[in-house]
Amino acid sequence: MRFKGKRLALTTMIATAFLIALMVEPVGAAQNRPILVISDYTTTPKEVAPGATFSLKLTLKNEGRYRAKQLLLTLASGNTSAGGPSVTAGGQAGVAADTAGSDSGTAAPISVLGSGNVRYIGDIGAGATETVTFKLISSGNADPRAYNLNFGLEYVNAANGRDESARQSIGLPLIRDAGLKLVDLGVPKKIVIGKSFKVKGEVINSGSFTVHGIAVGTAGDGIEIVHAADFIGPLDGGDSDGFEITARPQSAKAREVAVTVTYRDDYNQERVLTEMIEISPQAAAVEKDEPEKSGGVFAAISRFFRALLGIGSGE
Repeated sequence: MRFKGKRLALTTMIATAFLIALMVEPVGAAQNRPILVISDYTTTPKEVAPGATFSLKLTLKNEGRYRAKQLLLTLASGNTSAGGPSVTAGGQAGVAADTAGSDSGTAAPISVLGSGNVRYIGDIGAGATETVTFKLISSGNADPRAYNLNFGLEYVNAANGRDESARQSIGLPLIRDAGLKLVDLGVPKKIVIGKSFKVKGEVINSGSFTVHGIAVGTAGDGIEIVHAADFIGPLDGGDSDGFEITARPQSAKAREVAVTVTYRDDYNQERVLTEMIEISPQAAAVEKDEPEKSGGVFAAISRFFRALLGIGSGE
């Protein structure tokens, strides 16, 4: 009985070890399968504003040691896992996205245009890459913030023939166009080297929201800034403010004046708007000496001879 008990215990230990071995993936086995990642992505245009139509180009790479077959890439909708409900063609639903820094999983104000939200990629070999492009549009009243777009990947593992899936996310910041414009820029028609002149103009906020930290300045090769930048501060949508800056050309080589407007964007980063004004500074005119009395040179000669001959001395 004692021997049978030991044999039973040994059998139980072996069975348990076998089950654990089945459950635990061997070291390095994680690489013995396809590992699909979004290695890079770009948007055109580079910055996406609310209400803008843009293209999103993704680069997919297989970091694993085996081929991924029959790959489907899904730009999911709602707060779903990989392969969740799809966005209908024409953008009838919001794209799956989490607001950056949040786990709420709220839908992003972004929709798919021109086709559905699913792309069939096919096979991706080990170490290979594939690109895919989505045409998207953002909502015109979207908040200017960063959104995480969620993508589902479904494929067949070439190593064992099993269906597998993964989920990838990318960050997409939306930034509003400040709508600032420089208008009525002007300088005097005659600009003299070494003498100060005024650069005048107006900053207009053609947008619908307040822009903060606005300042105006000038710069240029061979130009001395006598009166530096004008600080305008915040400017409401539809409002404007004028400015006047004093500059002085140092030489005839000063051919352009750069008028710059700096401001803060939605992410508190400094932005610069620049307009160029052409100038043609001239040398100062040389003043000539004039005779003390009117009449010119001939009148002066006449007076000399009249005085020499005594003519008119009694007058």
